[in-house]
Amino acid sequence: MYSAAALRKSPGTANPSRGGRNMTRGLGGSSPANVQKYLHDVSYPTDKQTLIKQAERNGAPKEELDVVKQLKDEHYGGPQDVMKNYGEIE
Repeated sequence: MYSAAALRKSPGTANPSRGGRNMTRGLGGSSPANVQKYLHDVSYPTDKQTLIKQAERNGAPKEELDVVKQLKDEHYGGPQDVMKNYGEIE
């Protein structure tokens, strides 16, 4: 099981040449840090629906919630899996 702190420490990366999107690192927009902020208290392993519910409970704004909803419908073993999938969203 991974803690919320582990999730916040997993910045993730994207490779645009492999279909990943560039991840903004600023305060605005949807960045890994902005998405992670609303996934605290998630117990891993988990699935996409649980991530969505937790983001909603944590008050995620529409932009970040939409990103979580775009994740693949699969099981996530830890926060690194979420961030890897985040990097693959087109």
